[in-house]
Amino acid sequence: GEGYFTRQIARHGAQEIYGIDISPAMIERACQKEVEEALGIQYSVGCATEFNSEVGSEFDLITAVFLHNYLTIDQMNTSMALIYQSLTEGGQFIFSLPHPIHPFLAGNDSRFHFKRSGGWFSGRDNIFDGTIALKEGNKVAVRCIHKLFEDVFDALREAGFQNFPELKELTVTEELLQEDPEFFGPLRDLPLHLAIRVGR
Repeated sequence: GEGYFTRQIARHGAQEIYGIDISPAMIERACQKEVEEALGIQYSVGCATEFNSEVGSEFDLITAVFLHNYLTIDQMNTSMALIYQSLTEGGQFIFSLPHPIHPFLAGNDSRFHFKRSGGWFSGRDNIFDGTIALKEGNKVAVRCIHKLFEDVFDALREAGFQNFPELKELTVTEELLQEDPEFFGPLRDLPLHLAIRVGR
């Protein structure tokens, strides 16, 4: 994306950071943010299934924020294999995904609206297009290529990861609920995202 997460990592002391995105427009925004606040981050246009040839290898930490929901299962497998190969021994891979239950949430006040192309199992590897509501009232188009939990964990194992991953199911925080109960209230007690960390 436009580098939000890389800037957070830089502010927490990372010494050398590379950010890649397949979208030239996103990289242009990230570079503009780097001009506004120089943090020493290097950005380039790149692809998650080919990235190590563009930025090198041997990383202590690789992150992927809302990436794998845009990839097919085969593309995710390729990406995770490259990530594993590019980590130092003991390096960490941290990534997030929209919770796969999103397209199946229903309700009159849902902040997520998806057109499903199949069920939980029959929709596997299908594109679910949808929208997510923003606080300002606008909606953002989103796309999820539906995956089962087992697809994600199979990809990690096939890539070479042997350590047991740490998984967190994330929801709105109490701080957000207090800040804007009208917007965030309907999301209380719903799974929003998955955050996964695994070491090489």
